[in-house]
This record gives sequence, structure tokens and C-alpha cells, in this order.
Amino acid sequence: MKGCAEGAVPYDTDIDVSGYEYVLYYGISRVLLKRAEGFKVDEADCCEAFFFGKEGQCHIFRDDTGLRATVISDYEGKEVKSIVKEYELAGCFKGDFSRVKVKEYLKTDEDGQIFVAGKRLLELC
Repeated sequence: MKGCAEGAVPYDTDIDVSGYEYVLYYGISRVLLKRAEGFKVDEADCCEAFFFGKEGQCHIFRDDTGLRATVISDYEGKEVKSIVKEYELAGCFKGDFSRVKVKEYLKTDEDGQIFVAGKRLLELC
């Protein structure tokens, strides 16, 4: 299903994040937002990381068991309603980029009300 989130799995270095264009990284020693090319997750330092691009997002986070990862991808096939919003980056994240695009996936509940079922980072501009 397009816009489907896979269940969280234990994170290990075999998870391929090389196809994502950008990374938002929250570590014990640093916070950064940049192009992901060549970026490696420091498993001892990482609290949370988002690798993202136009095709999807890999969210790495720490819980009681260690680092875990989930993936949201835009699969070919079924269409899911979505909208794209653009936000200005906070001053500490500005550098090569000044704005971030976020994709929101929409669903309809049993009463016909539309709600945001999920969202992910899309691109920096």
C-alpha cells in the first residue's frame, strides 16, 4: 500500500540507508540536518535519526531494547491521499537549506471526516 509504515525492527548496520538524500540526526553529542551521503549512524551516540527523500523515510530511534527502525515508503500501486506542506527551518538548522517539505497521508474515518494518518519528511529546499 502506498504510504504504508512497516513495523519497527531492531536496527543494525545491515539496514541500508544509502538511498536517502537527507538525514536529521539527534545524538548525545550533536544535532544536525544535512545531505545523507556518506553519513554513518554512531550507535553509541544516536538517540534518533530520520533518513529521508522523495521516495520514503527511515526513522531510527532508541527504546528500552536499543535502536529500532521503521520505514515509510511510497509504493507503486494503490493511491493514498496526501498533501505536502512546507515549513521554514529553525535558525539552528539553517545553512544550505531554509525550508523542509513534509508529506501528510490522509485517511477518512467512519464518519467521513478526513484526518492525518501519518507524516514524513520529504525534502529540504
